[in-house]
Formats: sequence, structure tokens, C-alpha cells
Amino acid sequence: MKHSFKKHAKEGFTLIEMLLVVMLLGTLIAIIAPKLIRKVKQAGEAKIKFKMASIKEGLTEFRMEFGRFPTTKEGLHALVENPYPNDEHFTKKNDKWPFVNKQSIEADETGNEFIYNQPPSVHKEYKQFEIIYLGPSGQEGDPESCHDGV
Repeated sequence: MKHSFKKHAKEGFTLIEMLLVVMLLGTLIAIIAPKLIRKVKQAGEAKIKFKMASIKEGLTEFRMEFGRFPTTKEGLHALVENPYPNDEHFTKKNDKWPFVNKQSIEADETGNEFIYNQPPSVHKEYKQFEIIYLGPSGQEGDPESCHDGV
């Protein structure tokens, strides 16, 4: 009786091959992840600055139309909807709203809105108004906070 020995085909991967692939993926992630996170953060900061510029433009248009900036009490919502729908001075210019879209006054995905003060109360270098963003945490001192004004 003859025994035939067949070479078995190699099935699967060896432990060394698996470890090598895991190490390569880990190295790639370690190199790419910090750069990607930095770019995402920069994009968020650019978005906030763009929204602040849009708000400043809306405030300027409001002032040109009504001769004044919205008060702190009226807030930035005065740029989106008429704060005095029954006031004759404001209703005849009802077609001017909105000066900015509602998304412009909503700062970020967490729902934090911009803080608007007229006259400025926090940053005294501004004479007319100030717009403050406290960052994603909504707390003073957040490293991503910023402010602007006139």
C-alpha cells in the first residue's frame, strides 16, 4: 500500500504577518491623526470667524437702516426677525429682515450662541458693540474662545 503525501496549501496568515500589518496601521494612524485633528480644529475656528464677520456685516446693515445698532436686550435675534412687529418705524421696513440667516447667530453644534453687548461691557477696546464666542465649552477662558467688535 502506497501512501501519498500531499503538500497542504498554506491557509490563513501567520502571527508575524498579522503583527506586521497591525504595526503598520498603528504607525500610519499615529502620523496622520494629529494632522487631521489640527485641520478639523482650524476649520471650526475659520467657521466661527466667518460667522462673526457675517454678524458684523448684518449689524452694520441694521445700523444703516435704523440709525442705531440693536441693543443688548434686542440681541442678535434682531438681525433675524423684527423685534418690534407692531412699531410703525420697524414695520414699514419689514422687507429688510433677515439681515443675517439664523444659522449665523448660532455659533456651534453644541448650541452655544454668540454673546452680543451694546455698548461693550467685557472688552473696553470696542466702542460700539462686542461679539463674544466662549468656545465649545461655553466657559470663559476656553482656548477656542474669541471676540470681535467695533
